[in-house]
Amino acid sequence: MMLIAVDAGGTRTRAAVVDDTGKLHGFGIAGSGNPTAVGREAADGAVVAALTAALDAAGTPGERILGGAVCSAGQHDADRVRSILTGAGIRTETPVVLVGDAVGAYLAVADEPTGLALVVGTGSVAIRVEGTVITEVFDGAGWLLGDLGSGFWLGQAVAQAVAADIDGRGPKTSLTQDVLKRIDRTDSSHWGSGRHPDLLQLLRHSYSESPVRLARLAKLAFLHSRTDSVAAKIVDVGAKHVAATLRAARASGAGLPIACSGSVLIHGYLGVKAPSNSLAVELSNADFRRCEDGIVGAAVLALHEAGVSRSKELRETLGAVFSQVKARR
Repeated sequence: MMLIAVDAGGTRTRAAVVDDTGKLHGFGIAGSGNPTAVGREAADGAVVAALTAALDAAGTPGERILGGAVCSAGQHDADRVRSILTGAGIRTETPVVLVGDAVGAYLAVADEPTGLALVVGTGSVAIRVEGTVITEVFDGAGWLLGDLGSGFWLGQAVAQAVAADIDGRGPKTSLTQDVLKRIDRTDSSHWGSGRHPDLLQLLRHSYSESPVRLARLAKLAFLHSRTDSVAAKIVDVGAKHVAATLRAARASGAGLPIACSGSVLIHGYLGVKAPSNSLAVELSNADFRRCEDGIVGAAVLALHEAGVSRSKELRETLGAVFSQVKARR
């Protein structure tokens, strides 16, 4: 029985073709599969591209796929599933479930029937999961209404700090030169006169793309936080937001395991040498587990939907398989 498993993240999408014993037959990678980050059309296109590559690598036509799971941030509706399946040449009636990436993160590191997941990447969300179903959501409200402490939130804070440095409204920061050197110099005269040339370039760059693309600046906040007080404050406030989101989730689930996932959380807040006290305190008495590989959870879910029981052995077997794939790339 051939199944598909997809982990559609904000940076990249990974897809696998596995059988019901957990054996990997094919693997594919494409760009961002997060509709909030790149738009529905581009996100679906990335999922289709990754799936097509995995099917080709497996030598398996889409018609042979009998089920699967797609773990992705953003919209989860039947139309999106049909669009993805059709694009990859898979029958539209194939039972493929589409769930949030936080569910995949939880299933990748936990076997307990009930638990929490905290995912901080382009967006920021905490969930309570029971079985394979999300029963409560905390934040994850998108860049306009929430996602506090997320990659977008950090990136926007960095851009705002740089703008304030340039026109004198805020303190000097080493972020400024680092951000400006990443900007292509083009005509920005349409922003009017009287502004500093560097600010004109920042305005043009920031407003010429989707707002959530500012998430690309998040890593600069962590990079400069060790030596720059402005960057350190941004990281500290962001960590407090994340801690507050997690605290709200834990209020109804104290003692539950917590899956921690997302590049901003794993390599940012939990990766810096001196994490913010607020986040460190919130996690100090928690059973939290780092999820480095969401594709493992997607594969666990695909197999679960096909009737294979979840277990530590299954997780570890799939984890070893995908670790080998990662090592070869």
